[in-house]
Amino acid sequence: MRAIREVVRGHVFLSAAISRVVVDGYVSGVPAPGESLAPRERQVLQLVAEGNTSKEIAVLLGLSVKTVDSYRARVMEKVGRPKKLIRYSKGRVLRPRVLVYAAILGAISAAMAISLYLRVPLKVDVIRDRAAIAREVEGGLIENVYRLQIMNTAEQARAFDINVSGLPGILVWGESITGLPAASSRMVPVRVRVDAAVPVGSHPIEFTVRALGVAGVEVREETVFIVR
Repeated sequence: MRAIREVVRGHVFLSAAISRVVVDGYVSGVPAPGESLAPRERQVLQLVAEGNTSKEIAVLLGLSVKTVDSYRARVMEKVGRPKKLIRYSKGRVLRPRVLVYAAILGAISAAMAISLYLRVPLKVDVIRDRAAIAREVEGGLIENVYRLQIMNTAEQARAFDINVSGLPGILVWGESITGLPAASSRMVPVRVRVDAAVPVGSHPIEFTVRALGVAGVEVREETVFIVR
């Protein structure tokens, strides 16, 4: 991680082992192995270090594959390493990185799969009817009117039961069951009533919308009931 941060900042990062070689070479007056490389050899070495194949390097530099292989061999010879080490190193360096990328991709795919599996195919939004915030109705009850935007995201038609809780004696007045076709939405007006004995003010309540005959498909949404 330190190496990545240094490179992103535009600095050059040298590991402890490489730094030791550079310092030792400076103190002894012996040039570092890479100093003897010609500009074209440096280019080839850089492209190899970036993970390019001989064929890709040939295209980038306008050379033949045979010429690129010759440069690679000369680079290894000048730095005092076996000629085939560069290929071996390339495979060894890239393999862990590929494994890390594969692991990250696998984790993301697993997370998406779990999210889709656990997702409830039902969405509910509660909207207060501003035209009828609070009113007294027959029987001395107080009524608030809401509009529930119910979205059935399943691939099957379903029926939903609407309930409300949060105050003593609170109930949905009228029909509480509504049906929706597959992958559709509907705005459902809902009248909620409580006894007039409830104190004046704004009281938190909660709607529960549950799919009939389907376990686990349930959404709860909070709102307020106003008594004037």
